[in-house]
Amino acid sequence: FNELAQFRNQYTLAKNLELSGIVKPLSLENYGNSYALVMPYEGHISLNQWQPDKILIPDFLAIGLQLAEILHGLSQERVIHKDIKPANILIHPETKEIKLIDFSLASLLPKENQTIQNPNILEGTLAY
Repeated sequence: FNELAQFRNQYTLAKNLELSGIVKPLSLENYGNSYALVMPYEGHISLNQWQPDKILIPDFLAIGLQLAEILHGLSQERVIHKDIKPANILIHPETKEIKLIDFSLASLLPKENQTIQNPNILEGTLAY
């Protein structure tokens, strides 16, 4: 049930975001007794798979700037990703274009402020 909820959350949230730095799902399809999230493929690979011979400082800064712009766009849309890590950051090996994926744990913040919740319950990848 949790996986189904995460698939639906990822599909609904990412589908409705109008940000160029995220990968928008194409559809959520029935697949046997489960679901499959259909995503476009544009030649990107995860940042933890990318192994360039060397990276120049301007390229490094451009990658960081793109990621910062994506995260700023998410904050403007009141979205918290909750699982930023190299596996969820995609890079195109040739163009160095950055995209963000995996909104399964993401939350849409309400307009009003809520009370602080239990800090012992964390979601996502703690190291990141």
